Amino acid sequence: RHKWGVVLIDEAQTIKNVASGQCKAVKAVHAPVRVALSGTPVENKLSELWSVFDFALPGLLGTLREFSDRFAKPIEGDGDEAALRTLRRITAPFMLRRLKTDAAIAADLPDKVVANEIAALTPAQAALYQTIAQQAAERLAQGDRGTVLATLTALKQCCNHPANYDARHFDAADASLSGKWALLRELLSPILAGGEQVVIFTQYVAMLQMLKDFIAREHLVSPIVFHGGLGVAERDAAVQRFQGRGSPVM
Repeated sequence: RHKWGVVLIDEAQTIKNVASGQCKAVKAVHAPVRVALSGTPVENKLSELWSVFDFALPGLLGTLREFSDRFAKPIEGDGDEAALRTLRRITAPFMLRRLKTDAAIAADLPDKVVANEIAALTPAQAALYQTIAQQAAERLAQGDRGTVLATLTALKQCCNHPANYDARHFDAADASLSGKWALLRELLSPILAGGEQVVIFTQYVAMLQMLKDFIAREHLVSPIVFHGGLGVAERDAAVQRFQGRGSPVM
């Protein structure tokens, strides 16, 4: 049996599930020095932090049950600031945090490039936008102040694709109805042709499925869908698939 002097793991958040085979296998590798690297040591709940520390410094935070009673439940359930300060005080000496704003790191990072692209509304979108705005104005004139937020949501959905607002009367598969989709087609083609990967964000889950179908039709790739409605295991699998280049689009 080989004796390791140092065990260093990257993406340490992947051992957050204490019951997983991966977590058990990693913790079974003994070494006098253990180092855990992670950009997101806590993704969903504090027990994930316990698991990482249980690898790097077993016993520092007690057993999982002790950690839950002393820290996780008070902090997550009651917003206990005192418990949070104590947890930070205990873990701080053993954590080295680096931010992209740190001078030593910023010098090694490329400049962020922000390019704003304007998508013009299609005639169908413009007409629908005007209808939604006019109906909202009429309701406001009648004293219905509660319509404001609903109207903002409707207008944003209209700007995505008319079917994102009204799937009964608009064909979600009709790319010609959306200015955003025309722009996306133009932007995405050279990215995929160059063998690069891309992450596309949208605010609405229904729009995710529409985009997935659109990209599959237009570019013959199967995008990975990621949203808060997925379970933890599904989200982890989606990220791992993307990082493993299982698809060029998320």
